[in-house]
Amino acid sequence: MYAEAFEWLCVYGPEHVDTKDILRLCSRLLERNGYEQDDDMTRLCAYLYRNNRYDPNILNYLILHFNGSLRETRALFRACDSFGLEGYNLLERILIQTLFTGTFLNEKYQLYELYRKAGGSLEIEKAFLVRCAYDYLVKETLTDEGVLKRICELVEEGEPVNRVLRLAYLKVVSGEDDSKWNIDVIQKLVLDEIKKDRVFPFFLNFAGKIPLLLPFTDYAYVEYRGESDSRVTMHYAIEHDNGVETEYRKEEMHNLYGGIFVKSFLLFFGESIQYYITESSGNREQLTQSSQVERAEELNYNTDWKYSVLNEAAIGREVHDYQTCEKMLYEYMKQENLIRKIFSENN
Repeated sequence: MYAEAFEWLCVYGPEHVDTKDILRLCSRLLERNGYEQDDDMTRLCAYLYRNNRYDPNILNYLILHFNGSLRETRALFRACDSFGLEGYNLLERILIQTLFTGTFLNEKYQLYELYRKAGGSLEIEKAFLVRCAYDYLVKETLTDEGVLKRICELVEEGEPVNRVLRLAYLKVVSGEDDSKWNIDVIQKLVLDEIKKDRVFPFFLNFAGKIPLLLPFTDYAYVEYRGESDSRVTMHYAIEHDNGVETEYRKEEMHNLYGGIFVKSFLLFFGESIQYYITESSGNREQLTQSSQVERAEELNYNTDWKYSVLNEAAIGREVHDYQTCEKMLYEYMKQENLIRKIFSENN
């Protein structure tokens, strides 16, 4: 009798039948036959759900086989939760849909955490974290602390992750107290970037603990965010402490990742740079940013590096401390002679 009634419903449709009767029929068939996928059963269960008629049997079937819009799937998950049903499959579908559609979800972090605690797929979890890491690093989006913590855990545990997760990790820990740093992991990741001539300004926060970064503290950095496939050019003039400016020159900025463009400058005490930035795409060029940059003395950890020695000499001259100025110039000449001697011997 149930099978025949189900067949009639499939042929003529459910529109003119009381939803209470359809619910009773489908629920009993599911109890009898199990939850194997059936296109007709899926259509009828989805029809019941959309008409706000369901019980645990209908919901359990939809957890396994429903594929609807993101909005419907979220609502279905909430309905299942109200019945105390495990909606793991729905959580996975919601996360995958947000990844492919780019749809913004207010509760995406809470849904991700539920999925992770339910023992979700690590590959899907990493794909979700990649999207979060990109938004955090490139778009500078405010990101959930639990997500950032999880990124750090994966990196420090040695889990294979792609570059954006590694960079997000470095950015996160660069803002933490150095007592929390896993210096071996940080040094390895930073070195991998430096080998490819990619130095992000936040790397300098590690200079006090990673000696290989010390030479980079002599430089001032300008960071700009644009379209990844654009050509970004910096037009600048150096202003010296006597007020004299050089002529404007232009140089292309380097795209380090995803539209994060960086340009470094060697500046000494009393020098600053006036600049503006243009971004070109196709035949269109527009001025996007203008500002000024000066040497950041508070980040200069490297008092023994030759450019830092010259800078100390310049400061000494400015404050009329000629003894320090002379001492620093002597140290600079000593380093220059040593470098020449090393290179001449190698040749």
